[in-house]
Amino acid sequence: MPPGLPARVTEDAARLKKRLDGVVSTLRQADLREAARHYPQAGGKAVRPVLTLLACEAAGGDPQRAEPLALAVELLHTFSLVHDDLMDHDEVRRGVPAVHVQWDMPMAILAGDALYALSFEQAARLAAYPGGSGVMMDLATTARTLCEGQTMDMAFEHDWPELATYETMIERKTAALFALSTGGGARLAGASDNIVEALATFGLRLGLAFQVQDDVLDITSDTETLGKPQGSDILAGKKTHPIIAAHGKATPRERERLEHLLEKGPGQDEAAWVLDLCERTGSIAESQARASELFEE
Repeated sequence: MPPGLPARVTEDAARLKKRLDGVVSTLRQADLREAARHYPQAGGKAVRPVLTLLACEAAGGDPQRAEPLALAVELLHTFSLVHDDLMDHDEVRRGVPAVHVQWDMPMAILAGDALYALSFEQAARLAAYPGGSGVMMDLATTARTLCEGQTMDMAFEHDWPELATYETMIERKTAALFALSTGGGARLAGASDNIVEALATFGLRLGLAFQVQDDVLDITSDTETLGKPQGSDILAGKKTHPIIAAHGKATPRERERLEHLLEKGPGQDEAAWVLDLCERTGSIAESQARASELFEE
């Protein structure tokens, strides 16, 4: 977790990571177990599971009751990372080789599937609690929503979306998990529907802001901070918030070159031109302002 947070939050994150490792370690096949543990062991901030506990407590509940959901959310998130990296052909995650690079494509598929199954095993522990069945349904709906978001993201490889369409995609692919964390935590506290909805909306806005900020950081931060090469989204030809904003502000000639470069995958020099275009058009500042707006909401 970032520095400056209350000690309890960092302690919760460390404890949840340890519990998560224990859950994944129950996989009996050694190579499958190590592939499934690969990303959790590489790091991660445990933002979503900690939010689950905090939301439960904020809504008047015992945060320990929400721990199975916290673990289920993080397992579902990790599953999505393994499969997304495979589909997006990303080679590095959290400073280590992607699962499909470290092992191979079949093992990455299996590791993702195992993490998905473990997520629902954890959620099943909530069945006896008031609100538990509703949370299990929310988890299933969120899993479906993640698939819808990833499908939209893959379609963007061939289309240039408007910023509003892009935000719909990240709402489904990223923010939905934040909403599950905060709304589910409140539901397990026995909170009223309006409080559950309010905290779910809080998580949704936070998740949107988190992704837009991440898009900006990919362009503006160094490799050590990111845990992956600076500008990796540009090099991979991904259409992120500042890239889409730059596309909308570019001249017809610049737009044509940008489309060509992202379609083929730019080299280092060409990626520098894309970065310069983002700076000249003010798209980085626009995306940063949008992230700040969402954080404020």
